[in-house]
Amino acid sequence: MTPTPVGASPAPKGGQINMEQTASSWSEDLSDPQLALVELGKCTLEAVDEEELWAGVVEILREPLAVDCVAALRCSADGEGLDLLAGWGVEDSLLGTRMVDVGAGTASDFALELDEPLVVDDTDTESRFLPSPVASRHDCKSGISVAISAGGQAWGVCELFWQDANQVTEEHTRFVAMVCDLLGVALERIEREKNQVDEKRLAEAEYERFFLLVENATDIIGMSDMEGQVTYLNPAGCALFGVEHGKPVSRAVEKFLPDDEAARLFGEIVPQVRARGSWSGPLTVVSLDSSSTHQTETTIIILREPGTRRAVGFATILRDVSEQKQLQEQLRQSQKLEALGLLAGGVAHDFNNHLTVIKGYSELLLASLPDGDARRAQLCKIHHVSEKAQHLADQLLTFSRRKVRQPRVLDLNAAVHSLYDMLRSLIGENIALNCVVDGASYYVEADPSDLEQVILNLAVNARDAIEGKGTITLLTRSARPDELDKLERAELLGHDPVVLEVRDTGVGMTEEVLEHLFEPFYTTKEAKQGTGLGLATVFRIITDAGGDIAVTSRPEQGSCFKLFFPRAEPVQFEQDEEFDEQVELEGDEVVLVVEDDPDVLDFVTDVLERHGYDAIASRGPIKAFELLDMYHDSIDAVICDVVLPNLSTEELREQLVDRYSHIPFVMTSGYTDAQLFQEEQLLADLPFVAKPMSSRDLLTQLRVILDARQPI
Repeated sequence: MTPTPVGASPAPKGGQINMEQTASSWSEDLSDPQLALVELGKCTLEAVDEEELWAGVVEILREPLAVDCVAALRCSADGEGLDLLAGWGVEDSLLGTRMVDVGAGTASDFALELDEPLVVDDTDTESRFLPSPVASRHDCKSGISVAISAGGQAWGVCELFWQDANQVTEEHTRFVAMVCDLLGVALERIEREKNQVDEKRLAEAEYERFFLLVENATDIIGMSDMEGQVTYLNPAGCALFGVEHGKPVSRAVEKFLPDDEAARLFGEIVPQVRARGSWSGPLTVVSLDSSSTHQTETTIIILREPGTRRAVGFATILRDVSEQKQLQEQLRQSQKLEALGLLAGGVAHDFNNHLTVIKGYSELLLASLPDGDARRAQLCKIHHVSEKAQHLADQLLTFSRRKVRQPRVLDLNAAVHSLYDMLRSLIGENIALNCVVDGASYYVEADPSDLEQVILNLAVNARDAIEGKGTITLLTRSARPDELDKLERAELLGHDPVVLEVRDTGVGMTEEVLEHLFEPFYTTKEAKQGTGLGLATVFRIITDAGGDIAVTSRPEQGSCFKLFFPRAEPVQFEQDEEFDEQVELEGDEVVLVVEDDPDVLDFVTDVLERHGYDAIASRGPIKAFELLDMYHDSIDAVICDVVLPNLSTEELREQLVDRYSHIPFVMTSGYTDAQLFQEEQLLADLPFVAKPMSSRDLLTQLRVILDARQPI
């Protein structure tokens, strides 16, 4: 049984139609082929794809021509053959398969090269080419093969076959040629419409991808018409400007700009965009409610209508660089502070060297004068002023971060009272200052200068928050349980923590400000009026001391900073034995003094010689190396400055301390930066005396290392 295509009627039963009868009927009455052409025209107009077209065509062709087999062979995608696209009277298994290889010499590929139908009357006698594979497969003897072109390109071949020989008439040939011409037109239309559909789908897919890209972009993307009305904002833009996403924007461009930037946009930028097609540069924008301002890097391009190139609007892409600008400014500020810190550290170092001489000689003179001598009062004044100058140097070193943190047990009440006069002069006459302390003692363990810095920073902030008259209150007390429940670091505070409150009646702070309060460089002060480091430093100092901070504030209701400290046990301060007048400070040993400051060098050698030592002076490391090489067996100890010209800490350790390890060393420095060397593990094991040093401190430390020597 011969298979038929899906949707087609089965082959007529009752044998083949006689060729003479067919020709006679066609010449007398053309209604059948004409009807077939009408149906074919309808099919070619209505078919939406090649499969539907050929399903109708093979059905239309088979009855008027009484064919046994119809085949539509399409040129393969690789151009190497002909594939069976559709057919009637052919095996279903052949559909979609390669039937003809180009160049195989068959009637099918031969017909593909002709401009007219190729007729085979009898395959048994045909010698020009091999039979069509479709004809051979279905035992057909005669047939017509007609090439089909669509849009000027070879589409394939339409073949009709009869099982008997000599069944093709001239009318058949003309009719099939006409059908194939119509098929070419229909196939061209289908291909064109398919391309249009594909282009539409591609355009829709590209639009979808573009839409997803724009909608999910983190940059702000907007569009406006030529009149300056914003017509679109992506979600990032809506979020930045405070516009509800999904609703028409319909706002003038200037609504999103400060007045000066709006003037620049229309006066400078838009003319450049119109002339050049685009513009890029910095632009400041604001939210619709003017609550936030953003620095952006902006690109504006003109939008033109395809084909006419008529300008229809503007596209704008903005990248919010506010945070980047802020970070850059913070970096610059940090670099400036670092440079200032280095300068402060260097000044303090030199200052401490000078104070060593002033303070040291005043002590020596005081020790040499009898109690009733009138000059003692003057020397005491010099000594007192040098102590105050030393405190100033300590503050410089703290600022430069070169000061060693030396925590000790302090009476918080006493610390607050000691700063009262300084605070009073600092905050001004228009602000009242109250220090509220009860009769209890509150001991904490902290570095005195750090605690002083915390109180001063908070007092300055409180002063700046007060407009006109107001009050600043310092209060010490014990912590309440309900307060501790709200702290993140409460478990570190131990039992019965101590609280220092700093209150003010200033302008207060919003929730947003409170969220960022302790961030480095965050400040609400005007430009150049604050670094944003004060409260960050306070937070660091308090947390380093094992404490915590709580802040309460509301706009126009002032602020309250609560500093929580672990309570420390009071310490009974006894006179150290090193300051006992009875401690023996004299000696007769040989001591090498290595110091690059000539005044300090003279002072130290003078002190040593006054107390019986044999002092050898060396101004710098080079001479020290020479002296140690020459007299290393005779030198009993070395007093050496940590910072020497052209000698790193590592070289100092290797070339002096380690090389002459049998000689004890006492290190001195105007930086008082023992912590730095301890972190490097270079000088951590050596005795250290900070400048400005008293003669007693130096002699006591020297005596300790000399007496600790093991006998050789």
